[in-house]
Amino acid sequence: MSSAPSSELPVDRYHLLPEQIHGRVLDIEHVVMDEEAQKRYRFLSHLPRFCDFYICEVDLTSQLSPSTLNSFRNDLKKRAKQRKQKQRLQNAPSPSSPIFKSNAAAFS
Repeated sequence: MSSAPSSELPVDRYHLLPEQIHGRVLDIEHVVMDEEAQKRYRFLSHLPRFCDFYICEVDLTSQLSPSTLNSFRNDLKKRAKQRKQKQRLQNAPSPSSPIFKSNAAAFS
């Protein structure tokens, strides 16, 4: 889902936001603030360059109305697909280095 700029929620409506949210963590992404991250996460552009931060994706489906979920259905499906692909890549065995393969006898 795209991150909405804070200007979309007028200051006088912050009281409508929940104090806490509860949900299952779906993904945690480590990000280093660089030029690309500043463009992608404009709401975090105040962070210094090269600092580390984490984006936590939380399943909030139990707290959202059916109409809201329907509005973001395509985005939610896209994120689920991306998470599955990321998981597959993390679980895939990494190929052995050809250098070590060809010289394995030298190390035994």
